[in-house]
Amino acid sequence: QARDLVAAMKKSSNGVNFKNDWKVVTVFVGGNDVCDYCKDKTAYSAANYKKHLQEALDILHKEVPRVFVNLVEVLDITLVEELKSGSSICSTITGGFLCKCAANPANSAARQEIANIVKAYQAAVRSLVASGRYDTREDFTVVVQPFFRDSKPPRINGKFDLSFFAPDCFHFSARGHAEAAKALWNNMLEPVGKKSTSWSVKGKFVCPTANRPYFATNKN
Repeated sequence: QARDLVAAMKKSSNGVNFKNDWKVVTVFVGGNDVCDYCKDKTAYSAANYKKHLQEALDILHKEVPRVFVNLVEVLDITLVEELKSGSSICSTITGGFLCKCAANPANSAARQEIANIVKAYQAAVRSLVASGRYDTREDFTVVVQPFFRDSKPPRINGKFDLSFFAPDCFHFSARGHAEAAKALWNNMLEPVGKKSTSWSVKGKFVCPTANRPYFATNKN
C-alpha cells in the first residue's frame, strides 16, 4: 500500500508538485490485525505489527519529499464485544465473521489478552517514532496521534450510541468519521507530549494561534 501510494502521488495530475508541495499522509492500521490475533498470535504479534509499520514508513521516508505523516494509534477493538449486541445485524456481521476474536472471546482471559495486544500495538507505535528513525530530514516527520488511545463511543441509556457506526457496528458512520477527523485535527495542533488521548464528542476544534501557527512535531 505504501508503494502504491508513492506511485499514485508521483503520477498525480491534479496540479500537485510531488517534489515541492507539502503532503499529509495519515496511517491508521492495525484493527483488522487485532481481530485476527487469536487465529495466529505469531503473525499478528506486536513485534510483527511494528515491523510492518516500519517497512511502510521506511518507504515513505526514502521516497517522498516534504511530507507530514500522522501515525494514529489503533482503537480499542475490545469494544466490539458490546457493540455486537446493538442489533441482530451487528451480531451476525461482527460476531459472526468480521471480528470474531474480539467479539466472541472464549473467557475473561481471552478478553484480557485482546485488550493487552491493543495496548502492545499502541506502545509499538510510540516506540517506533521515539526511536528517532524518522527524524533525519528537515522535510519529513512522523508524529504519533493518540486520540483513540482512551476513546469510547458515547452512551445512550447505558448503551453505546450506534449512530457513530455503520450497520456492521465495526466501521464508523459519517458521524463517527466526523468526530474522528476532528480529534485528529486537534491532535495535529497539540504539542507532542500534551496531546489528547481521547476524542471530545461535540467538543471544539483546536485552532492555530499566532504563537503556534503550525502542526506540532517532535522538533517544535
